[in-house]
Amino acid sequence: MRRTRLLKKGAGKGQEHDTRKCSGVHLDKKSEHLDRCDDGVDLHVVIPAELHERLINFIMRRHGGRIPKGAKKATVVELLTLALDQLEHTHKSTRPVMVATTKLWKDMAICDRIMAELANMGVREGSEVHFNLLAKAIKNVRGFDPRTIKKWVKRLEELGYIRKSPIPRFWRIISMPVISYGQGN
Repeated sequence: MRRTRLLKKGAGKGQEHDTRKCSGVHLDKKSEHLDRCDDGVDLHVVIPAELHERLINFIMRRHGGRIPKGAKKATVVELLTLALDQLEHTHKSTRPVMVATTKLWKDMAICDRIMAELANMGVREGSEVHFNLLAKAIKNVRGFDPRTIKKWVKRLEELGYIRKSPIPRFWRIISMPVISYGQGN
C-alpha cells in the first residue's frame, strides 16, 4: 500500500496527515476545508486550450473587448449553472425557461461563422455596417428567410457581437472571432 500524505495548510504553518491512518470520511472532512474560499469552493480543473480560448473570446465579446476583474469566475459559474440545469431537468416542462430556449454554444458557433463571413467581406472590428451587408452575411450562413435574418441579428446583439449604431439601419461591430488558419472545415 502506498503511503500518501495530505498537507493541511493553516495561517503560516502546515500540518501533515497520514492518509493511511485516516478513513475516507475523515480524509474528506479534513480536505474539504482546503477547497473552501470566502464565497464558495475553489475549483481547479484542467481544460483544453481551445475551450479556454473560446471562453476568453466569449468574455471579451460580452464585455466589449476587455476582461474585467472577476468576469472569468462569474462567466464560468453562469455557464456551469446553465449546463447543470439543462442536465438535471430531464423533462422539458421542468426546465428553466432560459435554459430551454438557449443553445448558447451552438448559437455562438453560428455567430462566429456569420462574423467570419463579414470578415471575408472586408469588415473589421470597430467598423459600422449597413443592415443589408449584415443580412447578406446571415443569408450566406443561415439562409434568406426574413425571420431568420431578424433572429440572428437579435442573437448577434444579445451575445455581444454587434450593437446598434446611432445611425439608422447601421450596426457597430463589437467583436470578430479569431480566425485560425490551417484548420480544415
